[in-house]
Amino acid sequence: MAVSGRFDEFVEITRSQPAELFSSLAAFTLERGQRLNQNWFIHAAFEIAATEAGWPVAETFIKSWLNYYNKDARDQTNRYPKVDKEQDLKRLKMTQKGIQTVLASLSPYEKSILDQMTEVAGDTDSLFTLALKLLAGHPLTGFVNSFVALGIGLSLDQNSWSARNAFQQLTTFNTVDIDATKAVEIAEKLRGDWQNWKPPSPNEWRQSRVADPDLYRPIDMDEGLREFSAINQGNMMQAMGQSREDYLYRDFLPFACRFEPNTAVKKTRQLLADLLSRTGLPLRQLIFNGLEYAPLITPGLATNIIARMVDADMVNALPEREQDILRMFLFEYIAPCLTPSEQLNCLINPSFGSDCLLNVIPSLKQQLSGSILDVLQAAVEESDYAAAYGALVASRYGNTPITLELESLILHFREAKSSKLRAICFDLAIHNNLKVFRDAHVQSDWSAHDADTSTYEKWFGSFLLVKACANKELDFDEMLKRIKLEMWLPAANHVGEEVTKKLASRFLFLLNSAIGVTKNQILPAVDITLSTIETASYPILSLDELCRDYGRFPHHKAIKQMSRMADDFDMRQKCLHEISDTFFKRLEASDARLFVEHVTISDLRMIVEAEPMIMSQILEALKQASSTDSMWLKNFMFVVANLVSKDMPERAVTLFKQAINTQGFVTYALGDDLTLEHQAIWASAPSVPMSELWCQRLLSSINDEALCREVNAAERFGAEKFIKAFVEERANNSSTLDQAYAITVAGFSVQSLQFIDVIEDYLNDAGITGKAAIKAKVAHEVGAPQA
Repeated sequence: MAVSGRFDEFVEITRSQPAELFSSLAAFTLERGQRLNQNWFIHAAFEIAATEAGWPVAETFIKSWLNYYNKDARDQTNRYPKVDKEQDLKRLKMTQKGIQTVLASLSPYEKSILDQMTEVAGDTDSLFTLALKLLAGHPLTGFVNSFVALGIGLSLDQNSWSARNAFQQLTTFNTVDIDATKAVEIAEKLRGDWQNWKPPSPNEWRQSRVADPDLYRPIDMDEGLREFSAINQGNMMQAMGQSREDYLYRDFLPFACRFEPNTAVKKTRQLLADLLSRTGLPLRQLIFNGLEYAPLITPGLATNIIARMVDADMVNALPEREQDILRMFLFEYIAPCLTPSEQLNCLINPSFGSDCLLNVIPSLKQQLSGSILDVLQAAVEESDYAAAYGALVASRYGNTPITLELESLILHFREAKSSKLRAICFDLAIHNNLKVFRDAHVQSDWSAHDADTSTYEKWFGSFLLVKACANKELDFDEMLKRIKLEMWLPAANHVGEEVTKKLASRFLFLLNSAIGVTKNQILPAVDITLSTIETASYPILSLDELCRDYGRFPHHKAIKQMSRMADDFDMRQKCLHEISDTFFKRLEASDARLFVEHVTISDLRMIVEAEPMIMSQILEALKQASSTDSMWLKNFMFVVANLVSKDMPERAVTLFKQAINTQGFVTYALGDDLTLEHQAIWASAPSVPMSELWCQRLLSSINDEALCREVNAAERFGAEKFIKAFVEERANNSSTLDQAYAITVAGFSVQSLQFIDVIEDYLNDAGITGKAAIKAKVAHEVGAPQA
């Protein structure tokens, strides 16, 4: 019997015992793990709830489930991975304190409701979520009291994020209400003879395409300018949501910039001037959301902001957790307008934060050696390590010439207690090739394996040892002992063949060891993205909530998540970082991290060129890897497939498909929404099997955005000839669907100038080819510069 037949039979069996089904499902859902057949119970519950006879039973159980609560702090904290006793105890105490605070703050009415609720142990978040999903498509009026109880249950378990999101979506999008439906019917009858609304003119600014190079001045432009100039900027960026003034400013600003730029500049500077008067939440909103207008800050306004920051500490009334980042944001606003001495004064002043943002670095100006020297000497005398750090940052990114006297002062901070201060000293020594500093570092006992070193210190400290080895100042084996394993690949790029051959000889052992480690590791409950930016020599890590079950279509965040209005946003972010830190701490002593994070196409190509025979052994190891191992090695599989695509195209395609169908948890971002997956696939050597895979990538794109991304990747990574052949072949096909694909790809291509005839031939067609041609023409006209 087919699986679908077995499921249908299961549903029929449970249909006669709905109460037993829902009761069992509640018990299963509260359990920490998930039973093998639990999905059958869930889907059967939805099948039964959708029937006229089954809904009353489901309704009774839903109301019962929404009246559950869990106030057992130990049970709640057991959902987190164990770290160490101290941190686990700290989390337990925090959870207990939170529960006690909620219980103490309940009103008499809420306490009476709590007395009628049922205390349970287990995963109430999953049960609440299931109950709310079952409610979708049904009137919610009869569940008002249950929702009050649900609110108490959620407040007693702050980690019930899934249920909170489900409730937000249910109350936002569930429009089923019998009374409301009747009201709509009555309203339609009453409006039957009303005159239809007159559509606006296509020549008004709201109906115009401001980016169209042929756009004439809209007929209502003067009226729009009067409204734009009259906007009260005091009502803009006041709260988490957007006001009428916010919408009008955002919508009209592009038209003002194009047709009346002086008016656009004047109004925007009026908004920025509010940085001198706002306090509290309105100030926070302006600082975080007005940064794109910072280039319009004038030197005079910048000077006044500095005065307000230093004299009044303008962000002191805001939440403590946000004050430091707000100070750094304000420095990013004003940095381009400041002189070198003013920038230095801000960087050493705690009023502008404990560090500077990476986006500030291009704005930092060259500092005089004497100015940096004076600040560092004062910092040594006063033990002001914060000022020393700011001065060294200004020196590093301001390209200060390093004198011997300045180098001796930098050397003084090499052994500072602050890890970030040591890290910036190492960075300076690398950037300026400081021989005296490098010798001191080599002769010290510094090692990246020390527990108290931060990620930045490990990176720059290891790299300084690599530089020393490349200059024959440090023994090769000694260097390898003192740097982290993930630094071996950068070391091979700088030291050369000696490191490459040693790494190649050990690489297969590392791979097999990593596979062995992953069998006993649990995947982190976060999605990790690694990216590189021009101003940082190390990969930047970002985290997002776990989302690995959305299937073909991408995950869309709930409204609260997108607007960051959820009360638990900060707690959620803290939890994500705790999970990530725990995960990487478990990997610290293993070889798996090298393959999870650090191996790129150029890295592996370098190793294979040093030891050509190793590739066949790598392929054999990947062939033996389990599906669990593949989740850890997904990016490595893309890299291997790319390198074997020339000599073994069929094997490469098999590896690519295996990696694509494997659910990973680390993404290598390359900019423009492209990833290592795009690079590996589209940079592969052309062949018949690869052409079939490339064609599949284009034809399986779920929307125009995804298709544009694939075309961009193809032409960026070397498959532009395939794109040209794809367009020419399908444009001459008799299938209108193939023609539409050819037209769309032609519009997205940087070669679209060569395909303009293909696009224009279909402009007057009806159906999908005509629509595709119109969109392709727009994409061609406003797209990238033509090849």
